[in-house]
Amino acid sequence: KVRHVLGNQQQKNRAVAGISGPSAGLSQPPVAAAAGMALVLLVEDDADIRDNTAELVRMFGYDVLEADCAERALELLARRPDIVLTDLQLPGMHGEELARVVKERLPATRVAIVSGGSERPEVADAWLTKPYDAGQLRALLEKLA
Repeated sequence: KVRHVLGNQQQKNRAVAGISGPSAGLSQPPVAAAAGMALVLLVEDDADIRDNTAELVRMFGYDVLEADCAERALELLARRPDIVLTDLQLPGMHGEELARVVKERLPATRVAIVSGGSERPEVADAWLTKPYDAGQLRALLEKLA
Protein backbone atom coordinates (compact mmCIF):
# COMPACT_ATOMS: atom_id res chain seq x y z
CA LYS A 1 0.00 0.00 0.00
CA VAL A 2 2.73 2.45 0.92
CA ARG A 3 4.62 1.68 -2.29
CA HIS A 4 1.46 2.27 -4.31
CA VAL A 5 0.66 5.60 -2.67
CA LEU A 6 4.26 6.83 -2.83
CA GLY A 7 4.54 5.76 -6.46
CA ASN A 8 1.40 7.69 -7.34
CA GLN A 9 2.67 10.72 -5.41
CA GLN A 10 5.97 10.66 -7.31
CA GLN A 11 4.10 10.43 -10.62
CA LYS A 12 1.90 13.39 -9.67
CA ASN A 13 4.95 15.40 -8.69
CA ARG A 14 6.59 14.66 -12.05
CA ALA A 15 3.42 15.67 -13.86
CA VAL A 16 3.16 18.97 -11.99
CA ALA A 17 6.83 19.68 -12.74
CA GLY A 18 6.33 18.77 -16.40
CA ILE A 19 8.71 15.82 -16.17
CA SER A 20 7.74 12.45 -17.54
CA GLY A 21 9.52 9.17 -17.12
CA PRO A 22 9.07 6.08 -19.28
CA SER A 23 6.16 4.81 -17.21
CA ALA A 24 4.76 8.17 -16.16
CA GLY A 25 2.20 8.22 -18.97
CA LEU A 26 1.51 11.85 -18.21
CA SER A 27 3.19 13.71 -21.07
CA GLN A 28 0.37 13.17 -23.57
CA PRO A 29 -2.75 15.36 -23.65
CA PRO A 30 -5.85 13.89 -22.05
CA VAL A 31 -7.72 11.63 -24.46
CA ALA A 32 -11.03 12.06 -22.64
CA ALA A 33 -10.89 15.82 -22.98
CA ALA A 34 -10.88 15.59 -26.76
CA ALA A 35 -13.71 13.06 -26.82
CA GLY A 36 -15.88 14.84 -24.22
CA MET A 37 -15.26 14.23 -20.56
CA ALA A 38 -15.95 10.66 -19.54
CA LEU A 39 -17.24 10.27 -16.01
CA VAL A 40 -15.31 7.78 -13.85
CA LEU A 41 -16.70 6.40 -10.61
CA LEU A 42 -13.74 5.43 -8.42
CA VAL A 43 -14.53 2.99 -5.60
CA GLU A 44 -11.68 2.49 -3.12
CA ASP A 45 -11.91 2.14 0.65
CA ASP A 46 -8.32 3.27 1.31
CA ALA A 47 -8.46 7.08 1.44
CA ASP A 48 -4.82 7.62 0.40
CA ILE A 49 -5.08 5.37 -2.64
CA ARG A 50 -8.48 6.85 -3.55
CA ASP A 51 -7.20 10.45 -3.30
CA ASN A 52 -4.06 9.76 -5.33
CA THR A 53 -5.86 7.75 -7.98
CA ALA A 54 -8.63 10.32 -8.31
CA GLU A 55 -6.08 13.07 -8.81
CA LEU A 56 -4.33 11.06 -11.54
CA VAL A 57 -7.63 10.32 -13.28
CA ARG A 58 -8.48 14.03 -13.24
CA MET A 59 -5.04 14.85 -14.64
CA PHE A 60 -5.83 12.53 -17.54
CA GLY A 61 -8.87 14.69 -18.32
CA TYR A 62 -11.70 12.65 -16.83
CA ASP A 63 -14.37 13.77 -14.38
CA VAL A 64 -14.32 11.70 -11.19
CA LEU A 65 -16.86 10.64 -8.60
CA GLU A 66 -15.41 9.04 -5.46
CA ALA A 67 -16.88 6.39 -3.19
CA ASP A 68 -15.32 4.70 -0.18
CA CYS A 69 -17.60 1.65 -0.33
CA ALA A 70 -19.88 -0.20 -2.72
CA GLU A 71 -23.00 1.07 -1.01
CA ARG A 72 -22.00 4.70 -1.67
CA ALA A 73 -21.05 3.75 -5.23
CA LEU A 74 -24.56 2.36 -5.77
CA GLU A 75 -26.00 5.76 -4.79
CA LEU A 76 -23.67 7.48 -7.26
CA LEU A 77 -24.84 5.27 -10.14
CA ALA A 78 -27.67 7.78 -10.51
CA ARG A 79 -25.01 10.07 -12.06
CA ARG A 80 -24.59 7.46 -14.84
CA PRO A 81 -20.79 7.06 -14.91
CA ASP A 82 -19.17 5.91 -18.14
CA ILE A 83 -16.55 3.87 -16.26
CA VAL A 84 -16.52 2.29 -12.81
CA LEU A 85 -13.06 1.60 -11.41
CA THR A 86 -13.47 -0.47 -8.25
CA ASP A 87 -11.26 -2.21 -5.76
CA LEU A 88 -12.09 -5.89 -5.39
CA GLN A 89 -11.77 -6.06 -1.60
CA LEU A 90 -14.25 -3.57 -0.16
CA PRO A 91 -15.96 -3.44 3.23
CA GLY A 92 -19.55 -4.65 3.01
CA MET A 93 -20.40 -5.50 -0.58
CA HIS A 94 -17.51 -7.11 -2.48
CA GLY A 95 -16.21 -5.40 -5.64
CA GLU A 96 -17.27 -8.32 -7.83
CA GLU A 97 -20.87 -8.02 -6.61
CA LEU A 98 -20.75 -4.26 -7.21
CA ALA A 99 -19.62 -4.93 -10.78
CA ARG A 100 -22.60 -7.27 -11.31
CA VAL A 101 -25.04 -4.65 -10.03
CA VAL A 102 -23.47 -1.95 -12.23
CA LYS A 103 -23.82 -4.20 -15.29
CA GLU A 104 -27.47 -4.92 -14.42
CA ARG A 105 -28.41 -1.26 -13.87
CA LEU A 106 -26.17 0.39 -16.48
CA PRO A 107 -25.25 -2.18 -19.14
CA ALA A 108 -23.28 0.37 -21.20
CA THR A 109 -21.04 1.33 -18.27
CA ARG A 110 -17.60 -0.24 -18.45
CA VAL A 111 -16.26 -1.82 -15.24
CA ALA A 112 -12.63 -2.31 -14.27
CA ILE A 113 -11.64 -4.19 -11.14
CA VAL A 114 -8.44 -3.36 -9.28
CA SER A 115 -6.88 -6.00 -7.09
CA GLY A 116 -3.64 -6.81 -5.36
CA GLY A 117 -4.25 -10.50 -6.02
CA SER A 118 -4.65 -12.63 -9.11
CA GLU A 119 -8.47 -12.77 -9.08
CA ARG A 120 -10.06 -11.72 -12.37
CA PRO A 121 -13.85 -11.87 -12.09
CA GLU A 122 -15.51 -12.47 -15.45
CA VAL A 123 -18.05 -9.71 -14.85
CA ALA A 124 -15.36 -7.03 -15.33
CA ASP A 125 -14.51 -5.48 -18.69
CA ALA A 126 -10.89 -5.02 -17.57
CA TRP A 127 -8.54 -5.58 -14.63
CA LEU A 128 -5.67 -3.70 -13.09
CA THR A 129 -3.23 -5.27 -10.65
CA LYS A 130 -1.92 -3.30 -7.66
CA PRO A 131 0.52 -1.73 -7.49
CA TYR A 132 0.06 -0.03 -10.85
CA ASP A 133 1.65 3.06 -12.31
CA ALA A 134 0.13 6.09 -14.02
CA GLY A 135 0.83 4.72 -17.48
CA GLN A 136 -1.05 1.50 -16.73
CA LEU A 137 -3.97 3.42 -15.26
CA ARG A 138 -4.12 5.77 -18.22
CA ALA A 139 -3.98 2.88 -20.71
CA LEU A 140 -6.82 1.15 -18.89
CA LEU A 141 -9.02 4.24 -18.93
CA GLU A 142 -8.29 4.90 -22.61
CA LYS A 143 -9.24 1.30 -23.40
CA LEU A 144 -12.55 1.65 -21.57
CA ALA A 145 -13.50 5.21 -22.64
